[in-house]
Amino acid sequence: MPLTKKFITIVVFILFLINLFSGCLILDFFKTTTFSLKSISISDNNGFASLYLDFTCDGTITIKLLDPNSKLIDSDYFFVGDHTKYLYLANYRHSVVPGSYELRVYDDDNKEIYSKTISIKDSNLSILSCQQKWWDRQIFTDKYFLFQLTLQVFNNGDVPAYPHELLLNTDAEYVYSKIIPKVIYAGQTGTIESFIYIEIDNLDSDFSVNLLDYEKNTIANAIFSFNVNNPVSLYEFTWRFNNVPRKIFLPKPDCLYNYYSNLKRINENDYSFLVFDPYDDDYIGLITNEINAILTNPSEVDKINNVVAFVQGLGYKPDCEENSSYNYASYPLETLFTGKGGGDCEDLASLTAEMLLSMGYNVALLLFENHLSVGIKLSEEAVPEYEHYIDDYYFIETTSEGRKVGNIPNEYKDLVSEVKVYPLTDRPLLIHTWEDGLVSIFTNTSMGNIVKVNAFVENIGNANAESITFEAGFFTSSDSKVNSECLTISSLEPGMKIRVSLTVRIPKNEITWFRTRVILEGNVVSEQKSIGSFP
Repeated sequence: MPLTKKFITIVVFILFLINLFSGCLILDFFKTTTFSLKSISISDNNGFASLYLDFTCDGTITIKLLDPNSKLIDSDYFFVGDHTKYLYLANYRHSVVPGSYELRVYDDDNKEIYSKTISIKDSNLSILSCQQKWWDRQIFTDKYFLFQLTLQVFNNGDVPAYPHELLLNTDAEYVYSKIIPKVIYAGQTGTIESFIYIEIDNLDSDFSVNLLDYEKNTIANAIFSFNVNNPVSLYEFTWRFNNVPRKIFLPKPDCLYNYYSNLKRINENDYSFLVFDPYDDDYIGLITNEINAILTNPSEVDKINNVVAFVQGLGYKPDCEENSSYNYASYPLETLFTGKGGGDCEDLASLTAEMLLSMGYNVALLLFENHLSVGIKLSEEAVPEYEHYIDDYYFIETTSEGRKVGNIPNEYKDLVSEVKVYPLTDRPLLIHTWEDGLVSIFTNTSMGNIVKVNAFVENIGNANAESITFEAGFFTSSDSKVNSECLTISSLEPGMKIRVSLTVRIPKNEITWFRTRVILEGNVVSEQKSIGSFP
């Protein structure tokens, strides 16, 4: 017993000396990290169903979220202070699995200091109403065509819902159509829109509508009657082909036009993203057929040149009359229906390329320093009067009327070595953005001086991307890499997005800039760079 007292006395004396010379309080030795959750809610963030946390902590902590099968689905770490954070409950635009989720908080020694169970139900959508738009084609075919559906739905659940596809069932057939991307928040009413083109023979019958999620599970259904009293708006288009005036009336798909008009513009030299976006594919195919249907016994090249003439007839229009440096890349639906139609080179080229693609041709976008044109692969016998321009592509100029496939403007004849070819074959197209448009800088932490970046990597192409590398690091003015970290994304489907996170130490003795890069097949395909330098 005396030995025990002596031992305790020695330990206390040693702690006193450590405190005396280190300037720390003895009480800090026994202090535990605390975590206080101010509020928690379920919401959407960038298309991900998420838990939104508002909390404070007085030390370094790690937060983990476990699904109903006790599998870790998201985690992050934080330093001293007040914080807000989204933890993701499901993949991008996927339905949340109902059940009990566990929120757990650990201190710097990996000791659990807080836990909470969150019970989550299904989204549980109800279809309230169905508005229909019709294309009355009785003058030509004695038929009505269902053209667009607009559904009002209510979310009775407690998680956001992401309808992905619509299944329409008539007495004659099943028709699937894409739903314009939309999130329906818990406890709220939302609008779902879908372009659909189907000939209806029996207007006295009913039809059923099923909403499907990304996994093709039915998340709502209802039965409605056909009502042809809401016609679609028709727009007149005129052009000349083979010196003959041509005219056609095309229906405007309001849901598609509004969707594209409200999309955030992407700063990419590869304008293929204007063509790859899938929601207008069916409509572009429809109008291309309509445009060529007015020709009598056309040849293959006649069909191509007629489509080219149609786009040329829309007219060249700069993005901004007052500012020649302003650039706004229009999606094909915008080029067709904004004002009286028309656009600059990338707008007209993208529309032409998508129309030719819908006809089954192998096409590409041809990018010059200040111009965009179209290339199309055809046999030498198809256009004997012209030669291939590059990589077996014939040149198509869309900004001046009268130029047919293969006819090359003089200013581009000698620029073959300078052109960049972007094939519109199936391929991934990756971009990435920083969450909230910024990175987090932390100094004097237990990890040193660091930069932490959360980013979204997205595939806006039309094919899977495999073995993607996401890299974050510091680079000198001579492009030398100083500190960096990376991770691998095994696969990313078209139209999908994934959130990634990396932490990198800030170099001490060199001036550097922070960059994040997406690397595919050894090539940097997307890059972001800090405005300011470090340290």
